[in-house]
Amino acid sequence: MTVALHDLPCEAQAPQLARRWTAQSLRARLGDGPSVPELIDDAVLCMSELVTNAVHAGCSNVTLELRVEDDAVRVAVVDDAPGRPTRRAAAPGDRNGRGLRLIEAVSRRWGVDAVAMGKSVWAEFALPA
Repeated sequence: MTVALHDLPCEAQAPQLARRWTAQSLRARLGDGPSVPELIDDAVLCMSELVTNAVHAGCSNVTLELRVEDDAVRVAVVDDAPGRPTRRAAAPGDRNGRGLRLIEAVSRRWGVDAVAMGKSVWAEFALPA
């Protein structure tokens, strides 16, 4: 198993920085197999959504976590913002409220774990064979 961690300040540019770090880290660990670009795109999308949620919830900092195992990739955001993320039903004109549904649609599974710093919200993807 490979684990990579990256700390970010909880600021407006954090999702952009998270996307860049996640894409670079996964490319370095997974190479360029035929299914890898789609997996990276999905993982980058989820990491960005998770960081955006943490920023909107009022975190003071976030830690990005990337795990590459034999059969899965897991991205996670550890933050100290209050509360837990919940899925919302966004109306067509709403600018927010779709992130967790996107994560649910593209990941194999997702969840929230309590950790010492607050919570870890993660998404997991099957690693291409």
